[in-house]
Amino acid sequence: MTKQDMVHAIERKPTTTVLLPRLPIFLPTFRPATRVGEWVDTPAGRCRVRGRLGQRHETLLEAICRYYTRRHVIPGEPAPEVDVLVDPADLRRALAGREGGWYSYQQMRALVSDLLTTEIEIDTTRHGQHILVHGALVSTFTEYRDFALRNPMGGDRHPLRVRLGVAYTLLAGVDIPRFWDPAAFRNLRSGVGQAVARWLWTQDAGRVPRGGWHLDTLIRAVHGDAAITSIALRHRRRELRGEVQELAALGITITRADRVLYDGRLAARGEGLQHPPGDPAWPVETCSTRPVACSTRPVACSTRPVEWQNVQHPPS
Repeated sequence: MTKQDMVHAIERKPTTTVLLPRLPIFLPTFRPATRVGEWVDTPAGRCRVRGRLGQRHETLLEAICRYYTRRHVIPGEPAPEVDVLVDPADLRRALAGREGGWYSYQQMRALVSDLLTTEIEIDTTRHGQHILVHGALVSTFTEYRDFALRNPMGGDRHPLRVRLGVAYTLLAGVDIPRFWDPAAFRNLRSGVGQAVARWLWTQDAGRVPRGGWHLDTLIRAVHGDAAITSIALRHRRRELRGEVQELAALGITITRADRVLYDGRLAARGEGLQHPPGDPAWPVETCSTRPVACSTRPVACSTRPVEWQNVQHPPS
């Protein structure tokens, strides 16, 4: 795939790709442990993670990709990077969960720090093409102070400038995109419920097994570890059975025989597979020339003009 093809794939503004939920990159929990980079083999490929990533980290990444309003593509090797501007209020609402309200800004910064410092490595094959991805999903995260957003509570707030790393742009360029809204999973109380729902929403509705999947099979799929203990497996079953109604709203049915049925048509109506509208151009702006502190290290913004493109949210 050429760099132009990658840029075109990024401009389609996918929320995520098929491989990110199918591989155990984001652990099925809200309190993930730190991993040390051991390879995990799955039917979708193999991956390893050095750092800590869970379902809230995945929600944050999806919210960034879904809700950003402007972007700037930066050429680079082996793939371009993308600077995007996103309203922090959109991210905090997406992370708040079923209770609504606002997710803590300090806790969101802790999630961002994990995204910045965690390296992923993916080795798989799709449609006869070998895919090797190595790097961070997000490379910088700063405040963009060249303009302010209106704050209904008084005062001003500034958008966040997030640079999506090479690992993300490589995946967006070679993998199958998905365009769902991360708010669809906010009513799920457990990490394994969100992980299973995301895994199922990557499935092609026309290729779903008639008898569905066994519940234990899906739990092992999102854990990426066939050697999960029987106690942990029992806890994950209990958590999923406690969210039958919330999963049913997403087209996922758990039967009394512990079979999981999936209606992909509901996911499609919920923007699981819809394509967002085109992106009009935005006038040239100049980035701030003063240093901006990144969450892990100081980063200086470029003084060259930046061509931000205005983008629209997909229809809800």
